[in-house]
Amino acid sequence: MKIARELGDVDEERFQLRNLAYVAKVDGYFHWAVVYNRQALYLAILENDRPTIAEIAYDIARLLASQSETLPQAKVLLEHALHYQTRSDAA
Repeated sequence: MKIARELGDVDEERFQLRNLAYVAKVDGYFHWAVVYNRQALYLAILENDRPTIAEIAYDIARLLASQSETLPQAKVLLEHALHYQTRSDAA
C-alpha cells in the first residue's frame, strides 16, 4: 500500500485498503475494518467513482449493521449507497 501511495496509484491503494478491511473483519477487528473501508471510501470519493462509492458504502453499512449502537449509521450509509449506485447496477 505504501508503494501504491508513493506512486500515486489510487486504485491500487484503495484495493489494498479494502483487502486490509476484509482481513480485519475476518480476524474480528471490527473497528479497523471500518477504518480501512472509510479510507478506501475517501479515495473513491476523490476519484468520483460512483459505483465504487456505492459498493464501499454498502460494505461499511454491513459492518455497522452488525452492532446495535451503529445501526443508525448503517441506515444512512445504505441510503447513500443507493444514491450513488448507477442505474445499470440497480437493474
